[in-house]
This record gives sequence, structure tokens and C-alpha cells, in this order.
Amino acid sequence: MERALAQLEFRAEPADGPAGRLLIAAFHEEIAGIYPFWTPSIGPSADPEDFELYISAGYGEIQDYNGNPAASYWLEKALV
Repeated sequence: MERALAQLEFRAEPADGPAGRLLIAAFHEEIAGIYPFWTPSIGPSADPEDFELYISAGYGEIQDYNGNPAASYWLEKALV
């Protein structure tokens, strides 16, 4: 008996592209089924109280770089 092997192709896709958006939406749907009160804690839909907690802990906003709109989703903290 001969087996046919599937050939998979892997390639990098931007998270804000069509494939990335579908993958993130599927992830959110799966998590919401397991944890009904879960909400994303990063990005434009982040809870303002979460943001303030990080700011109060010494994290700062990352400035826009190379026109990257996702830069505003992340924070940074200098390690001393």
C-alpha cells in the first residue's frame, strides 16, 4: 500500500494580513469558549486599567518606528 504524503508549505505572514486576522479571530473564538470572560489584554482593545498598571510599574510607550502601527500595542521598560 502506497501512502501519499502531504507537502506543507510554511511562510511568514503579517499578523494584520488576511491570514493573520483569521488566525487571531479563531484563537479568540477558541479562548472565549474556554474562558467566557477573557478579553485581549494588548492592542487597541486593551483595558485602560491594564495600561495604567503597566505605566505605574515603570513601563513606557514605544514610539512609532518605520511607520509600524502595531508599535503602539507594546510597552518597554529599561532594565537597570
